[in-house]
Amino acid sequence: MAYLRDRKIPFILRLRENQHVVREGYDTWTIADIARCLGKGDKMILKGWCRLGQGAGSRSPLVRIVVMRLPTNELLALSCSGNPRRALAGYRQRWTIETLFANLKTKGFNLEDTHITDPGKLSTLLAVLALTVTLCVKTGVALARLRPIPIKKHGHRAWSLFALGLAALRKIAASKNHAQIMVFLQQLISPKLPVNQLKSLAVEIRVEYDAARRSFRCVDGRRDTSALLRQFAILLLPFARAV
Repeated sequence: MAYLRDRKIPFILRLRENQHVVREGYDTWTIADIARCLGKGDKMILKGWCRLGQGAGSRSPLVRIVVMRLPTNELLALSCSGNPRRALAGYRQRWTIETLFANLKTKGFNLEDTHITDPGKLSTLLAVLALTVTLCVKTGVALARLRPIPIKKHGHRAWSLFALGLAALRKIAASKNHAQIMVFLQQLISPKLPVNQLKSLAVEIRVEYDAARRSFRCVDGRRDTSALLRQFAILLLPFARAV
């Protein structure tokens, strides 16, 4: 935080629940103690500027803090250098980006395995993969229309729309011929959801969580996504270059 403050870089950072907070006129408490009476969905903004750490001195950066109790009963505590009323919305946008990065890498296309360093080639690849993630989500939405995703006891879906869509596309790429794949992909990039096309393909998707890889996988489909990427690249490269 001191590095960011000295260079006048705005920041929003998540804090641990056991993080101690030093405030003028208050005892030094942890985030969990401060927000112990906070109900699910409720939020609070700590008054005034705060310092972090049980023994925080005058040299410690001053931050504003906002805390929200999530539906899972966890605390989302954020420290920021600016307006705390905007911190939650800003962090939500950042989390969307983090989700995209996870889908591009370990939970999806293993982007880092390409070892590409050329800026031009990497820019094109990122554009293609970003569009591919969008189409995976679109496929997942269409499949969820046909068969809703089960809801777990904690209230969240058993798997994400991206994981469901990616599993479906893997299976289509592995089990259908080239002509069928191209017809489906052409419909997929149209404005409409490919619900009817998925019905005609009779795609039966079984997805399970792979704890070792911390990702979802199609039970009886191929894990290798190279064939799928090649098919997508044919259709998406003109769009990526336009971007």
